[in-house]
Amino acid sequence: MTSSSGLSSGKYGGRKRSRPAGHHHPRHHHGHGRYDAFGRRTTGLDGSSVGYYTGDLVRQITKGDTRQTYGLDVANRQATVTAEIT
Repeated sequence: MTSSSGLSSGKYGGRKRSRPAGHHHPRHHHGHGRYDAFGRRTTGLDGSSVGYYTGDLVRQITKGDTRQTYGLDVANRQATVTAEIT
């Protein structure tokens, strides 16, 4: 289904998700990064990797020897960012 906003909706893992119109199931992407069962990008085209909190917020982005970790406050909002070189 496509809305006037150009987003289509669907279900992955029992949870409704919005994604750009024309977006196909994440397992059907070839050469466009990797996706998990919920349709979240876990590997970018630039070789970065992304980890998520249970609530779909980004927890950590790693690229090469650089890692950014995002912390949440008590209301589960992004509150801190820690950058590290490993």
